[in-house]
Amino acid sequence: MPDEPAKKKELLLRLLADAETEAVKLESTGQDIARNARLVRDTATPLRTLYSEMSVDAMTDEQWTSNILRRRKLTNRFKRPVIRII
Repeated sequence: MPDEPAKKKELLLRLLADAETEAVKLESTGQDIARNARLVRDTATPLRTLYSEMSVDAMTDEQWTSNILRRRKLTNRFKRPVIRII
């Protein structure tokens, strides 16, 4: 079929255009991940200092639990792979 190479060329060009668009999205996601990781890193030490200086009764049990859960949620978010590269 004389049409077949032309169709394959068209398909390949479309796949490459799609790959370029997807790469832009992945790069943006990567930048977001790096920005969020810096935020976590930059806030961990000051928060650790703050909490170490606080008396245990400065917060209720529910507040301690809430802070622990929020920190775990934030930390766990960075442990899971966000994207899959093939």
